[in-house]
Amino acid sequence: MLLHRGLSDRGHRQVLPGPCQPHQDPAPGTRTIRDHFRQRQPEIIICDMDKIFEALCKCLAAIGRLLGWNYCSASVYICIHLWPLLCVAIALVMLFFAVKTTSLIWICACSIYVLFNIFGYWVVIKHYYPGTINEIFNHCYLDLMAIAEEWNTSYAIVNLLIYVILFIAIMAFDILLIMLML
Repeated sequence: MLLHRGLSDRGHRQVLPGPCQPHQDPAPGTRTIRDHFRQRQPEIIICDMDKIFEALCKCLAAIGRLLGWNYCSASVYICIHLWPLLCVAIALVMLFFAVKTTSLIWICACSIYVLFNIFGYWVVIKHYYPGTINEIFNHCYLDLMAIAEEWNTSYAIVNLLIYVILFIAIMAFDILLIMLML
């Protein structure tokens, strides 16, 4: 769930002096993923991650405005519903092509994969519902903050890893499998 409203990872208002200033470390004396990157390429990757995150937040807000949603609604509908449903839909397309190949191995594997995707979506929905859009948004935000703290990184990086890189990797893998079946 992309969240960027001028807030730091701790929820405090953040003032950035330059156009591309990295966030401060979570606690003094702790090593983060950002420290690792700073040793190799000072501030370039960190700034790029922040710019990518900010650009994606703006895209999400623009999509929300086009559909008549506020930012929270767009985040919930797109990140919690649309991405997992796209994974289920692509898995169903895989199953369709598996049935056309009449290969029992492909049909069984794709059937299990479809059930796995449906179960994953059900787990996500069960975790966040019932609740209003704002409650679901806040619950997801707190979950991502807890993950960021556990991984000793920022909310933005966790958000990008889960809602951008992970979902794109899953869909790319699914499309690759579909192409193998053709």
